[in-house]
Amino acid sequence: MFQERVEVNVELRTRDARAVVVRHDAEPAREVDPAELPLDSGLPEALHEWARVVAAVSRNADTASLAQVGPLVSRRGHQLAARLARSMDRVVDYVDPFTGDIAPVEPSAERAEQGPEPVAQPRVRAVRAESEAGAGITFYGRPPALVDEETVPNVPRPAGTPWATGLTVAGAAALLVALMLLALTVTLADASLLLAIGAAIVLTAGMSPSIWLLRRVLIWRWVAFGACAGLAAGWLGLPFVLG
Repeated sequence: MFQERVEVNVELRTRDARAVVVRHDAEPAREVDPAELPLDSGLPEALHEWARVVAAVSRNADTASLAQVGPLVSRRGHQLAARLARSMDRVVDYVDPFTGDIAPVEPSAERAEQGPEPVAQPRVRAVRAESEAGAGITFYGRPPALVDEETVPNVPRPAGTPWATGLTVAGAAALLVALMLLALTVTLADASLLLAIGAAIVLTAGMSPSIWLLRRVLIWRWVAFGACAGLAAGWLGLPFVLG
């Protein structure tokens, strides 16, 4: 007679931003790091990367964002559970990190023809899933591994720094501020040298808070950098103008 093989129940869940494989072959159940198991190449790294995304979503997402992003992350976990089941050749109970629901995943051949996911990827990119209300959360990692691009299409890539346009704007702002400072001091110097220097100090002090606030604002930061350079150039030119 053939004796039926009894397989050990295995669960895939997350704990403290780490993926763990729970084995129920002993009491109490043992939590095993996927890296300690003989799994397919790249699978332990993909599991831990998914667990970090789960932790980030749970910690930062509001209700609206979680309602939209949560199913995407859960779907990715289910896909990884299928890979884990095929790699271990046994049924894996996938524990949804957001709802706690348990779904058994069998080691089917689904998507096997696509081959394993590549281990090495280019530089880390960010994929931002926006909620309808405008709130969102940014995930860092491999975009195909975190969010299904069919579900979140046309993810925009961050544009590069517009150096040519920015430097042109900064140069124009610097020239305008420098000429304004020198023109003011030259005009007031005919009446009093101290009055001209005082006016230059007041002008510089008045512009400094605006420059400081705009230094991190897109587009306007170039104006701020130019204004700062113009003030410096104006003060350097004062001795030659008033001398």
